[in-house]
Order: sequence, then structure tokens, then C-alpha cells
Amino acid sequence: MSVGVQVSAVVVAHQAGERLLSTLAGLQQAGSFAEILLVDSGSTDGSVQRAYAANPSLRVFPYDSNVGPCVTRNRGLREARSPFVLLIDDDMDLAPGLLSALLTPLLADENCVASGPRICDGVQRDVVQYEGGRWHYAGVPSFLGAGSREAPGPMRDVDVLTSGCLLVRREPVLLAGGFRSLLGYLMEDVELCLRLRLMGLRLVVVPTALAWNAGGSTGLSLRGASFPTRRLVQQARNRALVRCLIFTPTTRLLCWPGVALFELAGLAMSTASLKPHAWVWGKLSARQGRREALRLAREFRQLRKESDGTILGAPPLVFTAAARGSGATGPAARFLDGALRLWWRVIGRFIA
Repeated sequence: MSVGVQVSAVVVAHQAGERLLSTLAGLQQAGSFAEILLVDSGSTDGSVQRAYAANPSLRVFPYDSNVGPCVTRNRGLREARSPFVLLIDDDMDLAPGLLSALLTPLLADENCVASGPRICDGVQRDVVQYEGGRWHYAGVPSFLGAGSREAPGPMRDVDVLTSGCLLVRREPVLLAGGFRSLLGYLMEDVELCLRLRLMGLRLVVVPTALAWNAGGSTGLSLRGASFPTRRLVQQARNRALVRCLIFTPTTRLLCWPGVALFELAGLAMSTASLKPHAWVWGKLSARQGRREALRLAREFRQLRKESDGTILGAPPLVFTAAARGSGATGPAARFLDGALRLWWRVIGRFIA
């Protein structure tokens, strides 16, 4: 790491158990930090007390209840004293030298606001989960390298990164408004990344920097053969809200036929998982948050420097193992992908 560069680490936690101690220990080998902040969301398992006993220099900010990752990450960003902040979830293992690798693109270009590592599976440690991604106009990220075992490639610009392990410039992220509490869980990091891109800023993935997702959130993480109901609800809800938060009415109208087809596929997937109510519940919940989303979108307009076309596209859809288990494979998946690409060819030229 360059001499004189100050970086704060912000660990957000909830009922992390012994995983929290492992994550904090991993920070010690990842790099040298000016400070480590622990922002806890209502844990009652004694993990915070054990973490502080083992690391007396921790700056601890506890909440009395589970306020969610948006609130805790924003609190960590506000309380941090360094210009750069490494955001870490409580279930991440970090490779030695990760911090120096993530700092490289940010120090090389002031317009680069965030960098993320190659995040691999905590069990199959050579299998990629996230390596940045492109944004699909249907309302989902197309994660690069998902499921791959290939050797890490060079750094590259991306549209989205995951906040499980994310190095950011503190001030631009706060200026952008931080994480939207409206979204709660899932896609809150994606939505922030899209805002930063529309502000004309760069996001870079550094595949040679490695981290492992060793845990997961109960009721949300994909750790089995099927989708948890809560995840289906949140995905259906937040896809709709992100479209309101980010894109103009004209863009939403032009994309609507493709989006409608994708949402029908989402309903079919929920039905195949015997959970059609989850998709319906998510859409009803999105209607309740629509007014707030549109208000936040209006506030963000003054910060925008780029058009919707900067981040919109039709990259290949990426299906998880759980989605494939629900039937999202073969001819149906290829038809959906092809139809969405075809509609993008029609409308892409009209989205400025």
C-alpha cells in the first residue's frame, strides 16, 4: 500500500457468531488499516463482546435492533475518519494483500470511486461467485465469471460490485446518498453502484484480489437447491423499485415489454418453486415503496452526469444453481435471453 494512504475498515454484523472473529482476523492479513469499525445490527449472541475483547482497538457502534445493512453501512461511512473505506460483511475471508490490490485503481484515477475483488465460494474456494457485473435492462445484474474456475484476469471496468467486500472513496459515496434504506436487503449495493456510474464515476473489479464468502444471511442466501421465500419476495420487490430509483420515465416505458417478459419468467420460476405468492407479495410491496422511490429519484437528478444508456444493455442472463433447479434452463432460458436481446436491439438506439 502506498505510504500515507489512510483506509478505514467497516465491518457490518448481525448474529455473526464466531465468524465475526474470523473476519476480523482476516483483516489483519489483508492490509494495514488506520482504524477498524464494527457496526452491529442488534446482535444478541455475544459476538460483539467477544470481538471487542479480542480487538480492544475496535470502534464499536451497536444498534438495539436489526436495522439492516443499509443503515449500518451508512453509519460506518459517516463515522469513518479516512478518505477510503473498505466495507466488509461479517462472513468474508480475505486473502493477504487484498487492500493494496484494491487501492491500485483508485490511486491511479481520481474518477475511480470503488473497486472490488474476485469473491469465491467459501466451500468450493476456487469457484467464482462475483467478479463485478454488467446491468441488464430487465432489472438484474449479469455477474461476470460466475461459476468459473479460470485464472484471474486483468482489472476491468464494471457497472456493479457487491458490498460484501468493497473499497470506496468515502466522500463521493456519501454525496451520492449512500445505500438506500428503502431497498432493505438485496440489490441495495447494485442500486448504489448504478447511481455512481450515472454520476460519471468508474467502478473497477480487481480479479487478482481474492475474498471468500464463507457464510450467508439466514432466509436470504442461496445455500440450497431452492430459493428462500424471503429472497424471492425481495428480488421481485427491489427489481421494480430500482427501476423507479434509477431510470427516467421514458426509459422505463421503452423497456417495459422486455421487463414484462422477464417478470413473467420470474413468476413462473416462483410457481415452479411452489411459491407464486412470493412474487405477488414482492410486487405489492414495491407499490407501497414507489412514491418514496420516485422522490429519491427526483433528488438524484442534480447529481446525474450520464444518460441511462450509459449503463443499460442486454448482457447474457446468469442463472444460479437454485434458478436452474427451478427449471430456468435449456430452451426456456435461451428463449428468454434471445427475446430480451431482440427487444434491446429495437429500443437501444432510442435510449439516450
